[in-house]
Amino acid sequence: MKKTIIHQLSSINFFPILCALCVLCGSISARSQTTNAITPAISFFGTVQSYLTSFNPEYSFAGNKVEISIGADYAKGQSWADYITAQYNLGKWDVQANFRNLGIGGDLQSVQVGGGYALFQKFDTKVEAYAVGGYSFAREVGIIEPGIVVRKKATANTFYELGLSWPIYTGGLQATAPNIRIGTGFTF
Repeated sequence: MKKTIIHQLSSINFFPILCALCVLCGSISARSQTTNAITPAISFFGTVQSYLTSFNPEYSFAGNKVEISIGADYAKGQSWADYITAQYNLGKWDVQANFRNLGIGGDLQSVQVGGGYALFQKFDTKVEAYAVGGYSFAREVGIIEPGIVVRKKATANTFYELGLSWPIYTGGLQATAPNIRIGTGFTF
């Protein structure tokens, strides 16, 4: 019996079967690795640009009444200062208070109060112009400081902020460069 099965298999011509399998496999479309696009490496600045130019509709500044932020503030010619800002929102307008000190346990640098207006507000992004005035203990003069700050929500109740301001001192002192601030905060 073994000889008859082997004899039968050897008499079958496998060439037409092999050709039919090749044609069948060749007609099935398959993705090749060479046609996949190579994803370019993402840079830090590309990621920041993408984050700042996109809007997340899940988060909004619209219903927030209070915003409290903390961070670092740099003024040319002085060391980095810590700041705390608290603001109460009245629609697009707000009232705020700013406190700056020179590091943890450091001297109080300035105290300011003022107001602001939301120039642009869409979902998780807010651009606000403000003007505050008060007293600079570091320079022992009055200070008026107009500025602009961009806030971007990180979660429903937290945000990041980046701002520029130009202090105007009484008594003839002039700022030679804008103050830069970067911080984080929460809303409720």
